Amino acid sequence: MTPFIPAVIILAISGFVYGQNTPATGTPGFINLGRLKPDNKPHVFSGPEEFHVVMVRRKMLQSNPNPTTGSPQLHRMGDEAAVNIMKVLGEGVPLSDTNEFTILDMIHTAFEFPEAIMVPFDRHPDATSFLLRWMDSSTQDQDLKERIGQTRQYVQAAAGKVAPACTQ
Repeated sequence: MTPFIPAVIILAISGFVYGQNTPATGTPGFINLGRLKPDNKPHVFSGPEEFHVVMVRRKMLQSNPNPTTGSPQLHRMGDEAAVNIMKVLGEGVPLSDTNEFTILDMIHTAFEFPEAIMVPFDRHPDATSFLLRWMDSSTQDQDLKERIGQTRQYVQAAAGKVAPACTQ
């Protein structure tokens, strides 16, 4: 047997052992690429509410939000989308012009298919109306005010389509 084969076997075994070794930080060096939490466990949501808030936060903070990203979840939220937007704004997320138009897009998407809204209570836009009034009173931009008015009319019309189903 040539000395080359045992050297390859020893090198392979040592590489395997090195890959299994955990450094003093507790995180294997080959996994710590910024994609996992420090304890190498994926984030587990405590429920659908937390998942919805995280999804809304991510969509609000995107520099160029894709209108279709998260649409199936938003279609099922209805008024809950406005509640989650207010939760994210309450965390101190800065409100920019891009964010305001993203919020209006999200509200529009949340009421696009009112029959898909899972919770009947969320088919009536109470929190959405409050959020739109607040946004309207906090801006001087006429284009934004016009878009807020259009969104308000759209949401009211969408809520009117399913109003009989909401009275259970």
